[in-house]
Amino acid sequence: MLVPGGHLRAAAEDFMSARPGPAGRRRLGLPALLLAAGLGLGVAPTATATTDPGGDDLEAQKAAVDAAVAQLRGQLDETDADLATAYLELYRAQRQIPIAQRALTLAQQREATAVAKDKQLAAQLVAARAAEAASTKRLGAINAQITRTSTVIGQLASEMYQRSDLSDMSLLLQAQSPEELADRSSMIDAVSGIQSQAMRDLASVRAAAIAEEAHLEAIRTEVARLKDESAAAVVEAAAARKDAAAAKAAVDRLAAQKQTAASQVEARKQAEIDRLAQMDRESRQLSAQLAERARLAREAAARSKAAAPPTQGSGFLTRPANGQTTSGFGMRVHPVLHTQRMHTGLDWAVPCGTPVYAAADGTIISRQLKAAWGNQIIIDHGLVNGVNLTTTYNHLSSFAASGAVKRGQLIGYSGTTGWSTGCHLHFETWNDGTPVDPNTWL
Repeated sequence: MLVPGGHLRAAAEDFMSARPGPAGRRRLGLPALLLAAGLGLGVAPTATATTDPGGDDLEAQKAAVDAAVAQLRGQLDETDADLATAYLELYRAQRQIPIAQRALTLAQQREATAVAKDKQLAAQLVAARAAEAASTKRLGAINAQITRTSTVIGQLASEMYQRSDLSDMSLLLQAQSPEELADRSSMIDAVSGIQSQAMRDLASVRAAAIAEEAHLEAIRTEVARLKDESAAAVVEAAAARKDAAAAKAAVDRLAAQKQTAASQVEARKQAEIDRLAQMDRESRQLSAQLAERARLAREAAARSKAAAPPTQGSGFLTRPANGQTTSGFGMRVHPVLHTQRMHTGLDWAVPCGTPVYAAADGTIISRQLKAAWGNQIIIDHGLVNGVNLTTTYNHLSSFAASGAVKRGQLIGYSGTTGWSTGCHLHFETWNDGTPVDPNTWL
């Protein structure tokens, strides 16, 4: 008598041994490895490279130094050219060194940030690759379980096919005793339950496989991103290292320039002192000459009673040239020697070759080259408001008039002759041989 169920029991035992129990199901769950490594399905973003906090400021500081040097150059218009050049180089180097040092610090910070980021990304990449390997292993185990479960289901299907000629009812009717009927009924129920459970478990394992595949794909995407970021961090570190080297070279170069310029300034200070002394001697000689002319003019006026009628002092003279005033009349501190001395006129910043005109009617009494003042014109305007008024035009590039001149007549062209370090016009007014502020006459 056929007693079905032998093969069914064997297939059922294989299936039950292959089914994942509670521990197995935990192994199929998403691991905590990625979270522990700071990754998860999406790696936590790494710190971005610190934005250069001082880039704009450094450019502004450089522009400020350039402006200060330009202003200082105007104050050195009548300083010895070699001394002025050395002093400007010293001044610039002294003020650029802190800027270059700041640039060096910023470049070093950028390099350190990029190197640290690369190390951080390397650690994350190791963790991500470990997570990728673990996920690949889990996916392999799930696929193996799918194969085993599919095999069990196949065995069950084969067994059911072999008994397909017998219905469940006919098996029950063939029972010879109540005990056999109960046994056959239990077996039919067991086989049906095993089939249902096998299909449910196969669906569950396949769902776990799909989830693990998606998880593995996310990890692989993260691995690719980490590789790209790491490569970018390496490039940034190399660029920052290059910038740091350039900044260090700039600091060293400025330090050497500072030392050289300081030595040159010290070596030329005495020559500047001697030069200023010569300028003072020339000024005293001119003062004596003009004072004598003023005395003679008064005597002549007294004899002829032909003194000029009084006029308002302010506005008597017109400007001989138009330009920005770079240095006024009065005491000022020598920027190199740090000593006070009188600046006896007005300096106007005008390009070389600018026309220079007579400030009022008068007679050119001197037109010659002086050591300090270069090409100089002196105009005697006669007695004005009780004083003998004289004007001087200094550092001219060339002369254009002689003898008697009228207000506004071209007398020469501006330049940078004599002790001048840049194109400008130095204009003076003298009352009875004493220099006075030209603004009182203009």
